[in-house]
Amino acid sequence: MSHQWMTLLLSAIFLVTVDSLDHLPLGDGPGECSKLCNTGVDMNGNKCNTHRCFLETFRDENLSIGSFRPEWVNFRGTRKTWPYILPYMKKMSSARAVYGNWKIEYFGNEGDQVVCEGEEIPFLDVNDELEGVIELHENPPDCNYYLRLTDGNSIVRFRRSNGILNKVSKKWNDWATGIVSFKGYWRVYEDSKWGGNYYDICEGDDVSAINEDLGDEGLVRKISGVQRLSCCGRDNPNRIC
Repeated sequence: MSHQWMTLLLSAIFLVTVDSLDHLPLGDGPGECSKLCNTGVDMNGNKCNTHRCFLETFRDENLSIGSFRPEWVNFRGTRKTWPYILPYMKKMSSARAVYGNWKIEYFGNEGDQVVCEGEEIPFLDVNDELEGVIELHENPPDCNYYLRLTDGNSIVRFRRSNGILNKVSKKWNDWATGIVSFKGYWRVYEDSKWGGNYYDICEGDDVSAINEDLGDEGLVRKISGVQRLSCCGRDNPNRIC
């Protein structure tokens, strides 16, 4: 290999390395590493203890648990649809973020969905329409959202979407009489798989007013789906933020 080509190759490698480190801002304290997927170093030159990104998607709901012949597509970085696996990608119905935070994109005018590290999503916000995934080099606000529901005696806290409460976490299906507190943006559904009547809960809404509305909408002890959104659903009915 000529000296000129060797120089170009080393320059390309250096540029890729710099680009990778550009995605590694510091954490909350001096010298700390951000909770990201790429490997890098902190401001003192110490190696960051980070993971490689890894997202699992499954054809069947509830992460193909109990499926006789499961089908899946795994991602280790940002990917749009690959023509040779498009038929499989479009069939994905559930997901697990093993490492890293992700944004799942859907075909058409269907918006997208954030899946945070460690989350298991038993039924995606849009079924059988996965177009691609984006590896997020940041901790999106969605990962700090929560919704606390009550039946008047006990409280359960949701941090992720669950569209099949009648199959996963069955004890909370048709259980809630109201909400106690929340952060972020949520939508609750009367039926599983995002069906039936629904109600949007948005940052700044009054809890007492929400509970009154849930009664008026006939959703008391009728909630079978809890959906975390990235923005207020009243302003964005199709969840496009």
